[in-house]
Amino acid sequence: MTRPGGAIDAGEWLAGRRPPAPAELGQQLAKIVGSRACDSLTDLSQSLLADAESLIRGLGNDRSAAMGLLLADALITYAVEAAAEDCSRLEAIARQAMLRVSRAV
Repeated sequence: MTRPGGAIDAGEWLAGRRPPAPAELGQQLAKIVGSRACDSLTDLSQSLLADAESLIRGLGNDRSAAMGLLLADALITYAVEAAAEDCSRLEAIARQAMLRVSRAV
């Protein structure tokens, strides 16, 4: 989960969540997140929020948007979960998540 030098591997962090995401959702999340290095839990939260925001901006308005919406929801949930590991940033990340999602819609 942590790389040499203290960076967090986002893909490993995500794979380590319990309970794990359902298989198809987990596979899609892994594709989105990849193995990017994040300097901190705050950086990880910001990265996941950016991914969610990007997904939301690209959503259509029909049933084909369902998986994208589910993925965005999971990314936001994981962003808040990462922030909760560093409680000092939790409130700020939660507020930022709400603002970013509301602007993306």
